[in-house]
Amino acid sequence: LPSDVEHVKIRVEVYDVGGNRGERVKSIEVGDGTPPEIVKVKVWGSKGRLKFEVYVIDNRGGEVEVWVTLWDSRGRFRNVTLERVEGSRGHFRGELDVGGEVRYAVWASDGSGNVNSTVEKEVEVEEGIHNVVVVAVVMVLIAGVVFFYYMRRGGRLAEE
Repeated sequence: LPSDVEHVKIRVEVYDVGGNRGERVKSIEVGDGTPPEIVKVKVWGSKGRLKFEVYVIDNRGGEVEVWVTLWDSRGRFRNVTLERVEGSRGHFRGELDVGGEVRYAVWASDGSGNVNSTVEKEVEVEEGIHNVVVVAVVMVLIAGVVFFYYMRRGGRLAEE
C-alpha cells in the first residue's frame, strides 16, 4: 500500500464445506511510513556563529522535530534542536557558537517516528572573538588610561 493512504477497506469472504458464505467489510487505519522531506537547508556562518535555516514537509502535515548533529574541528559532537519559526508549519531556525571546520547533518522526525536526514556536509566558520577576550582587552585599555593619567599628574592621584 502507498504510505500516504490513511484508511483502507478490507473485504473478507469465507465459505465452509457446506457451501455457506460469510462476508465482512472492515475499514482499518494504516500507519504513516513516510519520513518528513527535508526540502531546503541553508547554512551560513561567520565570527564564530553557525546559522541554520531548514524547510521540512510532512506528508500528513503533523508535528515535525528538526535537529542538527555536528562535529567541530576539535572533534566535539553536538546535537542542536532547531526552533520552529513562529506562524510557520515547516520552517525551522537555529544557531550556535562554533569555529573552524565543521561537519554537520540535518535530521527531521515526524509524529509517527519516521526519520529522515541529509548527507553529511562540511563548512568552514571564521573564528570569532569571544566575549572574554573583548572584556580583557577593554580592561587593559582602561588600566592603561588610568596609569597614563596618574603618571601625567606626577604620580599623584589627587591635588595636594
